[in-house]
Amino acid sequence: MSKPNHLSNYNVNTLLPYDIPNEKEYLKTIKENIALSILSKSYTKEAQFWFKELNRYIDLRYELPEKDRVHFAKITYDLSVTPKLETSMVEFYSSFCCKLIKKKKYLKKEKLVLPWKPLYEMIKNIIILNEKQRVLLSEGPKINSLLRLVTYSRRYFSSDCTEEITKEFLNKFNPHTNFHTILSQMIFELFIDTSKPPPKPDFIPVDAPPFYWVKPVFALWTQMKLIEQYELNFINLISRLASDQVNTPWNVQWTEEQICFIFSIGLNMMELPVGTNYASNGGGNLHYIEYRHSTFLKYKKNKKDKFKTLARFIINTMWPEPSDDVPNNQRPPQLNVLKKLKDMIQAVETYFHPSNSGKWTYSMTCFLQWLAFEFLRRVRLESTEDCKTPKHLRITEEMKDEFVDILKPVIFLSVFGKDNNSVVAAQNALRNLSYIRPDIIFKEALERFYPALESLTETHRTLSSISSLSFMAVPMFSRDNYSEGGNHLMLLFNIITPGIDMNDPVKTSSALLFISNALKCIPLIACEEPSSSIDNQELDETCRINTTYFAGWVNIFLDRVLSIFENLPENFAQKRSSTTEVGMIQLLLHTCEVLFIQLSDEIHTIALKKIEEFARSHVIPNATKTFGSLCSAATGCNPDLALSIFLPMCKNAIEFELEHDAASISCLTTESSNPFSFATSSDSTLHWYQSILYHVVIQAGSSLLKYKTLIIDILKISLEKCKSGRGYKWAGKLLSNVIQSLCKIYPLEERNVKSETWNSEEYQKNHYKKWGVVTQFDEIDVKWHVPNDDEINFAIELIDLFITPAQENLKKLLNNELSTHENVVLFNKNLNIIKNCLKGISLLYFEQEDKKKDDLIQTIPKLLPCGFCLSDKNDPRTIHIKKINEDIGKLLHEISIYLLTEQKNNIECYRILLKVMKTYINDHGIEKSKFENHYRSYKYLKGLIKTVHDQRRYPRCIHVQKAFIHHIKRVRYNYTVLKKIDIYDDLLEDLFQMSISSYAETRKNAQVLLAQLVRTYPDYKYIIIPKILDIIGNSSNNDPDKVKGALYLLRQKPILRICFKEWNYLSKLTTTMCIAPQSEKTSIQELFKKLFVNYAMNFSDLPMEQVLIDETKSSVMDMVNEAGITLNQDLIDQQYKIIDDKYSKYDSVFNDIISIILSTLNKNGIHWRLATMTNSILEMYMREDKPVSLNATKYFIEHTIDNLYASRKINISAISRVMNLLKLRSKLDGGRNISKKLKIDYSFSENITKEEKIKFFSFDNDTDSYNDHKDILYLDNTYIGWLCWPKSFKVYKQNSEENDQLPYYDPTSKDTIDYILQEFSKPDYWKQLFGYMSMETSRSNTEAFSTSHIKFYKHIFQLFEDRFLYTCIQPTLKEYSLNFQEKHQQRVAAEVIAGLIRGSRNWSTEKLDKLWEWLKPILKTVLQNVIQESVDNWISCIQYSCVNRDARRFRPIINIILSEVFDPLCESFYTETKKLNFISIILNLFNWKVRDKVDNLLKFYFENFNHPYKYVRESLALNINEIIKLKWHVGEASAEKILIDYSVLEKGGLNEITKFNPITPDLQELFDNFEKRMATWKNEKCENSNQVISGSNYANSGKTFMSWVYNSLRSLQSHILYPYINKMVAILIDILNYEDTELQDFNINILHMYAQIIYPQSMVETCINQLLDTISTTNSWHTKIRILPILQVFFFKHLFYISSEMKDKIINLLAQTLQDSRIEVRQLANETLSGIIRCSSRESIEHLKNYFEELLKEKLPKKSKDGTIKDLKEKPEYNKILIKRHAGVLGLSSLVQAFPYEIPKWLPEVLCSIALCINNPSPIHATVKKTCADFKRTHQDSWHEDIQKFTDDQLSILTDLLISPSYYA
Repeated sequence: MSKPNHLSNYNVNTLLPYDIPNEKEYLKTIKENIALSILSKSYTKEAQFWFKELNRYIDLRYELPEKDRVHFAKITYDLSVTPKLETSMVEFYSSFCCKLIKKKKYLKKEKLVLPWKPLYEMIKNIIILNEKQRVLLSEGPKINSLLRLVTYSRRYFSSDCTEEITKEFLNKFNPHTNFHTILSQMIFELFIDTSKPPPKPDFIPVDAPPFYWVKPVFALWTQMKLIEQYELNFINLISRLASDQVNTPWNVQWTEEQICFIFSIGLNMMELPVGTNYASNGGGNLHYIEYRHSTFLKYKKNKKDKFKTLARFIINTMWPEPSDDVPNNQRPPQLNVLKKLKDMIQAVETYFHPSNSGKWTYSMTCFLQWLAFEFLRRVRLESTEDCKTPKHLRITEEMKDEFVDILKPVIFLSVFGKDNNSVVAAQNALRNLSYIRPDIIFKEALERFYPALESLTETHRTLSSISSLSFMAVPMFSRDNYSEGGNHLMLLFNIITPGIDMNDPVKTSSALLFISNALKCIPLIACEEPSSSIDNQELDETCRINTTYFAGWVNIFLDRVLSIFENLPENFAQKRSSTTEVGMIQLLLHTCEVLFIQLSDEIHTIALKKIEEFARSHVIPNATKTFGSLCSAATGCNPDLALSIFLPMCKNAIEFELEHDAASISCLTTESSNPFSFATSSDSTLHWYQSILYHVVIQAGSSLLKYKTLIIDILKISLEKCKSGRGYKWAGKLLSNVIQSLCKIYPLEERNVKSETWNSEEYQKNHYKKWGVVTQFDEIDVKWHVPNDDEINFAIELIDLFITPAQENLKKLLNNELSTHENVVLFNKNLNIIKNCLKGISLLYFEQEDKKKDDLIQTIPKLLPCGFCLSDKNDPRTIHIKKINEDIGKLLHEISIYLLTEQKNNIECYRILLKVMKTYINDHGIEKSKFENHYRSYKYLKGLIKTVHDQRRYPRCIHVQKAFIHHIKRVRYNYTVLKKIDIYDDLLEDLFQMSISSYAETRKNAQVLLAQLVRTYPDYKYIIIPKILDIIGNSSNNDPDKVKGALYLLRQKPILRICFKEWNYLSKLTTTMCIAPQSEKTSIQELFKKLFVNYAMNFSDLPMEQVLIDETKSSVMDMVNEAGITLNQDLIDQQYKIIDDKYSKYDSVFNDIISIILSTLNKNGIHWRLATMTNSILEMYMREDKPVSLNATKYFIEHTIDNLYASRKINISAISRVMNLLKLRSKLDGGRNISKKLKIDYSFSENITKEEKIKFFSFDNDTDSYNDHKDILYLDNTYIGWLCWPKSFKVYKQNSEENDQLPYYDPTSKDTIDYILQEFSKPDYWKQLFGYMSMETSRSNTEAFSTSHIKFYKHIFQLFEDRFLYTCIQPTLKEYSLNFQEKHQQRVAAEVIAGLIRGSRNWSTEKLDKLWEWLKPILKTVLQNVIQESVDNWISCIQYSCVNRDARRFRPIINIILSEVFDPLCESFYTETKKLNFISIILNLFNWKVRDKVDNLLKFYFENFNHPYKYVRESLALNINEIIKLKWHVGEASAEKILIDYSVLEKGGLNEITKFNPITPDLQELFDNFEKRMATWKNEKCENSNQVISGSNYANSGKTFMSWVYNSLRSLQSHILYPYINKMVAILIDILNYEDTELQDFNINILHMYAQIIYPQSMVETCINQLLDTISTTNSWHTKIRILPILQVFFFKHLFYISSEMKDKIINLLAQTLQDSRIEVRQLANETLSGIIRCSSRESIEHLKNYFEELLKEKLPKKSKDGTIKDLKEKPEYNKILIKRHAGVLGLSSLVQAFPYEIPKWLPEVLCSIALCINNPSPIHATVKKTCADFKRTHQDSWHEDIQKFTDDQLSILTDLLISPSYYA
């Protein structure tokens, strides 16, 4: 393989120490087998197996040519959308397809074209199904994987996709039915491709941008508000477009208005509390409405990333100013995005301050993190060689500076925040900035961090500083990134090292992380010779001097480390110790590992000496293991040196201890009473040295050969003399570690440079110039330990030496009794020796499976090289080791048999036996858990250093670890090739017996191991499942513990999963669950319950056949032909037949399952819990592709009138499902389906006008009789036709044929239908059913209106029409309907009527007329007389009946409701509210289709604005809003017309919304009359009072009016207010003058809400002017203090829409308001002004400062000698001047408050001017005090820096004010 020298694309296989042959032939085999499997429809087993092989091939970094990737992508894509494929397979193939197409660099867009339609249809069907019927729980992962597939595959969709999907979205867009709108919008966002402009359809205007759908999207974006999901979908889409088109902005043609709009949406999403009295006024908040309507939407999770997409948009729409030579068609739009970002951050800056944290903190800090991330991403992408962005569009150096300047202040604020997650996000942002502008960021960061690190008082700042430095260590000390970083190294090390302290684990962890990250780039080699370089002489020299302190620092660092060992908590060695401490110790050991690897030989020798002294002089029982790990780390890159020190020392100590009877007491580790599991505390010295010894040999490799005899001696004496558990266990660990160290392949060093460079003299002298990360592939060059023959022979010698005696000893023990304690200990000890030898054996050889299976398509994987020691099968050593391995297997089986028969209760023996078995079964090179640990730590360490698009520029140790991970991954991947030894069959049986043992611990361990064995050899599950099910099925004859064991086994994933993938096992499982006797034991009952839950979770409709679609077939043939493979057609035909035969048998299996379930359910005395669970399962088996079971239906119907509520509930749902299936099956050949007959495609003729179209489907005033409307066409899709009409759409004819046939008829289910009809025709059945239904229902909700009941009735009336309606149902129904006092009977009646109306849709006209003849009077009576408790049921009844249906189907209902005339004089508020609520439902359901019927209502409502009752007023207001809303209707001829008009809209499409104007002359007149009446009522005075009291006409009208405004603002379409919003606000402001607290509170809330809506730019100035005029003209100070906060909120929300002239106008007005005569107004104006100055340009400050200082020049008159202060205050000019001076102080104070966390250069002077007024009379004095106190509070943290910006004179003026007088002064 060639070695490219780029880090970004090197192949890790080139770093491995063994040859990796090219596997192209194997790829060909994979292709051939995939082709065979798919063409023979073997998707589930064979095809899946070979795709897994392909996955292995890709994961192991073999080359996959692009053309092959294309073929595989097509095949997996086609399989994902194949009908009738089981759920888990859809998930598998779609995930695999994602894997193939995920990375754009491997697959160019033009190489692959995927059809979008099948995937679109599949997702659409899931959504439609989701609405209509239950979706199985197991479908969740499938839906998720399909959504993922769309996100990756849309780049490759055929180009016709855009036009069709856009039209589909436009056709369905209707803000009144927001559920459909959001779903179709989500699909639009999912499918639309933004990677290249779509082909422009002919009808699109020439001047529309290439992405012609962008302006329509913005136009529709404004049409719905307050649903966050809706905005997120659009932001996702638009930011993706910006990112994909960053190099061709002319394809989109962004406009200024669009950018401002998105920035405003961004501000809105932050949901910040703005405005002075906002917090106290919770009612005025306009938050997003949580939208939980669809189960489908939950799969689209993008909430946490909302600021990520916003950041992506912002960064990808900024371009530099183009020079003059750039052609016009390539000039980017000038949008000033950086300026807007600056304004945005400036406006929200105070919310980042730690003292101002809240629920917004985390998401806003994430916003900063994403901004920095996206900016760095773009900068790096634009610096690559293959960047497609033209030079003039790339980010410039000036832009980088500006960007860093914008983010820097707020990031530094956030780094010291309170919330840990926010701090981490800020630190990430800081690290990214440090790559963009290292010189600026590091300089400022260190200025802030040094004082924090040296301070002893502010611990949180110290902690944040250390952890920030740990994030930034790599970029900081990389000399090519930041050349000055090296100068700070020793200073930072010296400050941070004392932070390593046992009492503060969090700080210690941060300090260690910093040190370890820094050392990954820096070798600890002292350079004594001065630097000879000329370029950076001073910097290099400082750096070099730093290196001379390394030895001293290492000494100090090791002192801290050893002091931690001395101070470990007492319980540290036990399992109960805290995770923080354990995590800290792991980090400590990792840091030591990095440190020792980077040490020079001289320092290494000194460090080892220090550790040796510590080891000799201490024995710390609770640090024994940890200290051993430290010694292991201390070997560094020089194991010879470490072994020469530690081995002799440990040998002598261990021999000495053993001679003096250490570990001589016979015991097991678990029996020990000593807290550290030592047999006695006198053993602790022995264990101390044992631990050191077995740790230092871990990676010693060939160095161990020198100490061969010493190692053998220690092992012999230890294993012979140690009798205590810990003693022989750790001696065994030494044995296994030595063998592993000799036989394993691992990297020998992980230094920051390769060995060759490290050892070169030049590097040793000048390394400080090259600190940093690896930049070239050549620099990696891993040095591996590969076992040589001597090492292998030594390992085999050790194995022989210890394993044979151990085997013999065990055999002897089995012949003796294991009853004595000594024997048990001996048994444990010998098994322990075998376990440790096995760990070595697993490394020596690997046996490949060579047996061929009986299958036609072979599924034997290939062994891929991964460096096992003995690769030659005929090598005597291989034969010898193989023999030992087989013998051990037999021995383990013997021991198992012995224990299972003779020693069932000997738990200790079981425990060790299972551990040995685990090693024997699992350990073949590397165990799964070890592999995962390695992988996790690699991921973690890489994650600390990785940044976006860094082209793999990491410290070298990360690359070395990656190579090692790749090696062990190869070893792991070969597990699939492992040979199954015969003895495994016996061990499987042994493990099974142990899994059902009576002892819980034995069971648990054996079950886990059994599951692992089944995972390695999948065929075993076919042996094990029948055994498990057998035990569960015969549980009455079995011991309860056995049953429990079997039930737990069944929960193991590899075993449970297969039960739901194959019909045979599903049948067995279901049978067992049904026939298993009920146990008395609660624990077993609970397990059964969980099993049923698992069943429901995992159950999916298994296919009854497999389908091969033509697309898949042609994709496979393309691949085969291109690869030149010849397929064996006979084999395909045979396998095809096998598959078909296999699936054809499933029919009978399916029927067996149903009959088993039914026979269980029909048993006498079945327990109710089992009955309900089994019943639920039976419902799941009702499927569309099978005739409905008669017996199941019988059971369901009989139990809909069961005594048990739970049973009734399940069976009503089940029989509904049965009837729904009968309806669906009636569409099959030979069936009869009335809907099919009545449903037709309809399109309008060309010349029909827009009004005529609306008229065509609108409600008319015709008679109620259906017979008079036989030719009518009904449009039941309510969302169609609002924005535009599709070319053709489905409508329904009126059924006018009268016959006796059933409308829906499935001939295959004839018996079932007859039976249902017969049962439902019995009056007794209905009597019983209604009796139960009218009882209290579920406990939690006593009278919930149930949709499942309605569906039940609906299906009955759909299928059987009115066959038994008048005989069986009508009498009871009438009685219930008119029994108004019985609320449960009312609920039942409402449910039945809802189902009846809904189900009668396709009845003939005669039947309908007959139905309504008796239903109409009943409904009329009900609606007139229903009482308050039941009214909600009837409202739900009408809503359910009419939703998504044509209004003209419900003439009788609508006419009844509209005929109930509102009576303003009625005394009962309830009666009138009820009438209005029913009308509201009609308006809401049918919106524009009933608009001709409601015009007269509006007039009537306006006349009754002054109604005395609150509820009536609220309902009036709601209806007015609904009526105005339904007048809003676009109704264009087609989606094409919308695209033609909208694609060239001005202002980026955002002004379209203002074109809607509901103010018809009639409405205008109503409004004018209302204003006149208000004016008249305003002047009405109550007797003896000047106030307007609550009950007056004025107050009542005002409240109705405000309810109307409130409803409009809270609705999703607040823009219906736009045309008359100013008039409304004028009235609201007018109402502000009246003293009625309820009125005022409501009013202020509404004004707050009014200010929070984002209006179109064209309206903003008018609205602001209205507020400003009010402030400047009103005489009421109350009005002013209420309007000022509104102005502030409005200003903030429309920040990007307000021109600088307007900002100046606002500021000037506020500056004048500071001179108001009322102090309350002045203070509020001051707060508002400071908020507005913060968000405005800094240019106006100088002018304001001068203006306010001018006001202070007027001096207060002094009192005359004989006059008093009282006289002075009475002078008119005194007060005038006092107010002026107060205005000046307030104005200056607002300037200070506008910058709470910074000191602009003008601020010290302003502060002094304020301070000089301290002696002025009140209120000036108080304002000065408050300003200075606030200043002190906000600048406390940074005062040490801020103080530099004041002169001495200024400080002396401020000292008294800012510094509290000392107690001692």
